[in-house]
Amino acid sequence: LKNLETSDLWAAGFSGASLRPRMDEGKRPAFGGEAERIGTRLDEATDEFLKETKSCRALQVPPGQDQLTAMEFVSYLGINLQLEPELTWIAREMLAAPMPPQAAMKVSKAGVCYFHDLINDYYTIEHPLTQRYLKVLERQRLDLLCLRTKPSVNGLLFSQPDMLFHKQFRNLQIPCQSCGVMQSTLKCNQCLMSFCQSCADSLHKNALGPRKNHTFLTTACGSLCSTCAVKKPQVFCANCEDYFCFKCFEDMHRRGNRLQHKSMLVSVSDGDIIEPQKRCEECEDRPAAFACDYCLDNYCVQCFWKCHFNGHRRQHTASKVSVVPMCNQCQNVRATIFSEQTQELMCTECFTMLHAKGNRMLHLFMDSMDLLILLERLDPAFQEHMRRARPRVLWALSQLQGWVKGIEARRNFKKRKDVVLMIQRR
Repeated sequence: LKNLETSDLWAAGFSGASLRPRMDEGKRPAFGGEAERIGTRLDEATDEFLKETKSCRALQVPPGQDQLTAMEFVSYLGINLQLEPELTWIAREMLAAPMPPQAAMKVSKAGVCYFHDLINDYYTIEHPLTQRYLKVLERQRLDLLCLRTKPSVNGLLFSQPDMLFHKQFRNLQIPCQSCGVMQSTLKCNQCLMSFCQSCADSLHKNALGPRKNHTFLTTACGSLCSTCAVKKPQVFCANCEDYFCFKCFEDMHRRGNRLQHKSMLVSVSDGDIIEPQKRCEECEDRPAAFACDYCLDNYCVQCFWKCHFNGHRRQHTASKVSVVPMCNQCQNVRATIFSEQTQELMCTECFTMLHAKGNRMLHLFMDSMDLLILLERLDPAFQEHMRRARPRVLWALSQLQGWVKGIEARRNFKKRKDVVLMIQRR
């Protein structure tokens, strides 16, 4: 689709397929979701586009929402939450990634997202970063199979579909999914994650991409009693759908129909902790991520393994120093990914902008939301194990695919043979 006027796009209500010239104002039919609902006759090109979007990858803002969430990117990338919940971080990163400098995102009246290539001046419904994240997804799926052969690291992964928990159990009180230390006080409606206040600010407050527009709900720990607005909530009433302290709950539910209301206790914590940012004592440049329990020094991720590669230091253990490590580039946003080629902790915005063109577009990355798991995965012994396991897993997959194709071929051959015999018997 090339050289389209914006007015032609909005006249059709969509973009991404070849469209006919705009019709007269007085004879223009309804388009998009409204046309599908009332069954009016559509322009032929628009009708073809509607059929195309039903059979291909397309992002669409769900009804009742004003922006995309991580669930839409889970479906867009084809991630199965029941079989591979460990890979949902890729969908969250794609949600948070800003548009490359040469692209812009637009949303049609029906909620379908399409993208404008500003250099070549054409429109498409494929996200400009799709191929990068599909490549990362392919690599992480392979690594996930390899991890099954390394129980010491595989056991650290959280293998539950946490996105579904957030949608099904709104009042589930869990620790912060960023630092893992504090009780969560906020839930992001787009990331579908729970954060404490400091982690939410470090990840969203100074973000330059879509994260800056994300909306939040308060959890039980982040709320106050809905009546006195002084004490922390201790009871959640399912019928009132509100939080109460013990005293206010008893005062409001001691008589009448409210006696039959169903309620549950909620556990909250008023504790708070602030970890000062420390610098790596080896390179004196990057923020420290770990403290060696034996050396009593602070290290960033790279320097820790440089200093603990050989000898007795291989037996040293480490503790978290920085609860929320900041991006090595901007120093303003919490680092969420680790670049495998440059060996840097970076935020999604900086990684996208620095890898927008050239050979850097081929660079891969890993999740760094949990630094302790990242440290285990960067262990040279583990890296060597993965280097040897990947070819074996790929060989097993190719053998399995050949075996399945053989079964299918034999089944089709039997069908054709039965048809031929049936015709011969006639």
